[in-house]
Amino acid sequence: MQTIILAAGKCSRFWPINNSHKSNLRLLGKTILKHTIDSVNDSGIKDIIVVKSGKNNMDLPEGVTTVIQKNPLGMGDAILCAKNEIINSFFVLNANHINVKNAIAKCIDSKEKNSSNIVLAGAKTNMPQLYGVFEFDGVFAKKIIEKPKTSPPSDIRVVGVYLLSKEFINTLEKTEEEEYSFETALTECMKINKVPVVVLKNKDENPSLKYPWHLFDILKMLFDSNEQKTTIAKNAIISKSATIDDSKGAVIIGDNTKVMECAVIRGPAYIGKNCLVGNNAIVRDYSNLEDNVKIGANCEIARSIIQDDVHIHSGFVGDSIIDSGTRIGAGIITANKRIDRGEIIADVKGTKTNTGITGFGCVVGRNSKIGVSVKTMPGVMIGADTVIGSGTVVEKNIFDNTKYYTKFKENIEKRG
Repeated sequence: MQTIILAAGKCSRFWPINNSHKSNLRLLGKTILKHTIDSVNDSGIKDIIVVKSGKNNMDLPEGVTTVIQKNPLGMGDAILCAKNEIINSFFVLNANHINVKNAIAKCIDSKEKNSSNIVLAGAKTNMPQLYGVFEFDGVFAKKIIEKPKTSPPSDIRVVGVYLLSKEFINTLEKTEEEEYSFETALTECMKINKVPVVVLKNKDENPSLKYPWHLFDILKMLFDSNEQKTTIAKNAIISKSATIDDSKGAVIIGDNTKVMECAVIRGPAYIGKNCLVGNNAIVRDYSNLEDNVKIGANCEIARSIIQDDVHIHSGFVGDSIIDSGTRIGAGIITANKRIDRGEIIADVKGTKTNTGITGFGCVVGRNSKIGVSVKTMPGVMIGADTVIGSGTVVEKNIFDNTKYYTKFKENIEKRG
């Protein structure tokens, strides 16, 4: 059996951290794609094909086959790009399925019990209007209804794990080439085959990865897995006055990392290699710092994801995502709550988008420079290679390659 992992596409809804494919972002020291590959391997499947776009360089394990999707023409086209590598039955899944082992096992079991060529995975939802939803004929899937606005056919949504046969490729090739050709071909197969749906339990579901804030859910799943244990590298330097608190979750500290006097690391927390956590700094509660990150004295990092080679002088970074190579001056404040404590609305491609969360700071693209005493409002996005001037309050999205600052008027009056 084989698995095709889809890791191509523009990831436009993932701006401003979409310089590469979103599965190339690192959590707990590995790319999201590598976490998914590991989970597939744990299921017993070793023959893995990754479909990627030409511009994306990916650090893949030895033995993984790669094929190129030259243009982002949809899921069907991506699968056809890999058709020459397909030998027999195969899984198709997106690159964010970091915990797919149990789903794979259940699909294989259902295939054997039902003598089916196709098995699909689903999960219960109370918001069917947001997903593709299965329509059933008895216990078998009849069709998939995309985002039903009224009268959904069921409360079982598509989760993006598909067990298909090589014969499916023939149907896909005969389908008119367009963005949803995969779904059209799948519907054709449902008309002539009994297609069972495996309904996954909560622990086997994988978080969505459509928008940047979904990274928080992926990180939480990784931290909360039973495999995470407190690990501090032997050559890490931890001050005697520093506090390492793993009472609520694992603390992982990598090679050559320094934790200075009176710093506090409260788990779950991951700090990679060659990092520095300064005096009196706090890193806490589902925070992830990749390699070569420097956190200055008196800085607080809470529930945030920070990629490699980021330097933050001091301040508060909460519920935020900072891409690699960014430099942030002293006094940064990322506001992460609305004053009314309501749901935070983000601007995605010019559309106001519900995040579903009440705690969300900012997202900063790679290689940006943020001056001293900058404040960001909840849910704002700052593009890559952007400069934010000192003392600026960022209240809206700032595009890539922009210099943005607030100019204050100077007033000098003589007293008396």
